[in-house]
Amino acid sequence: MAALTVGGELCRGAGPCNEDGLFHKPEYAVVFDGASPLAGSVTADCSDAKWLVDALCVSLPRYLADASLDLAGCLALALEGILPRYLGCEGAASVPAYGVPSAGAVMVRVVDAELELLRIGDCSLVVGLRSGEFITMEDELLPALDANALSVLVETAARQGIEARAARPLINDELVANRQRMNEPGGYWILEPYGKGVSQASVLRVPLGEVRDVLLMTDGFSSAHDTLHLYANAPELLVAVRDTGVESVFGAIEAGFAADPTWNRYPRFKQIDDITAVHVVVGDVRAVGGTGTQ
Repeated sequence: MAALTVGGELCRGAGPCNEDGLFHKPEYAVVFDGASPLAGSVTADCSDAKWLVDALCVSLPRYLADASLDLAGCLALALEGILPRYLGCEGAASVPAYGVPSAGAVMVRVVDAELELLRIGDCSLVVGLRSGEFITMEDELLPALDANALSVLVETAARQGIEARAARPLINDELVANRQRMNEPGGYWILEPYGKGVSQASVLRVPLGEVRDVLLMTDGFSSAHDTLHLYANAPELLVAVRDTGVESVFGAIEAGFAADPTWNRYPRFKQIDDITAVHVVVGDVRAVGGTGTQ
């Protein structure tokens, strides 16, 4: 009987309100990345994005246990149950589009002889095959919008003669405009309480016997290759995790951003993002004493 064992994991908040989340069992692993809020909170949590991620971490496992549901169906049912609770918060019904909490996700689940994979938002995953090849699932839509906003950041800093970090508050309208394209044609797809983006999630099934391991990560962790360029791509990042572990990569990310306090070398929207990753290895329950990783 095949199972997923965890080779390493981390979930580090960049501030007092960590909007990432993860959970796993021998049958599945899930990583969430709550979007940084651009409006006030209506829930009792430190941010509505954290509230949404925490609610999903509680609600989703019951559906993941049902193999008759695909991963998108599991997410849809979890969000369906969460929506009344969100709308029960005072002011939730009048929150502007850019203020609705949202979260990206990557998920893997063992279903019979296959590994089921899902990605939505700017989380990503990379599958290492036993053949030595890799399968990468990354977003293209949201990073493109972010790239445009970062161009505005750099241009604004140059025009004002200030550091990129100091220019960040000056481009808030650009970020709000991007957020308003959430789950809209020509925009990007992501999880939110109304469940509009779930049907647009990227999904894949791979024969389980072909898979060696999978790295699931938020954009905070993937910044090791796509922002800091410590690795050429996601497959190289997975190889590094195999060799040195997720904590080592985390340390390199921290050091990389700490060495750029002005944000001029690596233009970004915050000093450092929340960073979450889990490395799961496809094994056999009998080989690990029948316990797996809880």
